[in-house]
Amino acid sequence: MRGLSRIMQSAGLGVPRIPGAVALGVGLDRGALAVRLAVENTPDGTIALIPFLPNIVSGPPVTATTAEVAPADAELFVAGSLDWTHLYNSTLGAASVNPAGVMSVMNAGGEEGEGKGEPQPTADETIALVEKLFGFKFKEDLLPSLGNEVALSMPLDEGDFAPGPRGRPARKEGEKEPEAEPGPVFIATLNNAAKLREILPRVFVALGFAAPGAPQVPEKREGVEIRTLGASDGISYAVIDNFLLVGELRAVRHCVDSYSSRRTLAASNDYRDATSWQAKQKLVHLFVSDAIVRRAVDETRKRSAGSTDAVVRALLAQLEAAEYAPASYEATNEGDVVLHEMRLPLSLVKSYATAAAVGVKDAPVLMGENSAVQILHHIAAAEHAYKQEKKKGRFGTLEELRAEGLLEKDFLTGETEYRFELNAGADKFEITATPKNYGKTGRRSFRIDESLTVRGADHKGERATPDDPEVAP
Repeated sequence: MRGLSRIMQSAGLGVPRIPGAVALGVGLDRGALAVRLAVENTPDGTIALIPFLPNIVSGPPVTATTAEVAPADAELFVAGSLDWTHLYNSTLGAASVNPAGVMSVMNAGGEEGEGKGEPQPTADETIALVEKLFGFKFKEDLLPSLGNEVALSMPLDEGDFAPGPRGRPARKEGEKEPEAEPGPVFIATLNNAAKLREILPRVFVALGFAAPGAPQVPEKREGVEIRTLGASDGISYAVIDNFLLVGELRAVRHCVDSYSSRRTLAASNDYRDATSWQAKQKLVHLFVSDAIVRRAVDETRKRSAGSTDAVVRALLAQLEAAEYAPASYEATNEGDVVLHEMRLPLSLVKSYATAAAVGVKDAPVLMGENSAVQILHHIAAAEHAYKQEKKKGRFGTLEELRAEGLLEKDFLTGETEYRFELNAGADKFEITATPKNYGKTGRRSFRIDESLTVRGADHKGERATPDDPEVAP
């Protein structure tokens, strides 16, 4: 077994030659932690790209040319090869269209109730109806127009991986939405761009991605035509050379802008350096930017900067000098095995581990602060319910909120890590939360008022002020 033997030698492992045999190896290679996994192919050679989705079968190896149109600021880029014919035959086919929906389009303009009680078409009849109605054939027109390589390019939220608080700050109220911005974009190579451009609007309608009769809104951007089906929040697409881009309008615009200014992933030094070890031909290819860990580290440093704990301070000092590099992965067909390999730069692993250690060590403070913010939101919601739902015409005291059942009877009657103070009037209220044991179970002080906006800052144990920065939910 050529492929399995190679990975066994590099991993120093021995695996018996049986179907589904696996070899796992972990080692260091050019400053990166290399994790290698070899899985023996099935006897028929079919390769499922996703193990729990056996119908997603790989086509021939590809070279990740989709990186030539993906924006350079993509934080997650996954490219792979698909066998479209197998996917269509085994998964999509007649299931990709709605017989009832097709019949409703066919009967558009007829009398209400027309066709009721008639037998539904078979799968083959449904496909025939769709092809006749929309003027294209799946196997003769659509599938041959598509290349094997597909990709997904997108930004990521550090909340998916970070040890600290979740989510990015929301856009400020009144802030104008950008014309173009990073977002998920599906990219596919094309064998026949002209043919696909001709039939694609009808394909989207036939597959239910756009409503029948939805207007096509075209726009020219950097010499590239972008079309949006339906309203501004409908699906948008563009064809650049032999690549199809599909996504939300602002994300497609950003992709077009990046391509026109040559700020693509393939032109990025970070991407090229991170993937230089990979084989030219591969089944699956993944690139994960170091921006995710950078944001996680920055948030950790920001949240724990005021810590007086000696261990936390030492860990923060290490984060000041942290280095970063992207991670990457590939899967290649070695004949008798599929070889999976992930490379994680040691600097990235160290930075993330250090940030996680800070989060663990500083957990009592962070948990105390999060709990205080949640309590403030809870009281503020009760205040609005007291004035509006209970029709009191004013905001209430804690005792009044408890009496009306808007707060639990024992709410804030026991020991808490924060001291809460409430001042309520006819049209305004203010609730403050100040740490009782500063530096131990909380550093920041918080406040909330009738605007329901929480503000907070480190006041060394003193009360928060209306001028403090907004605290992200």
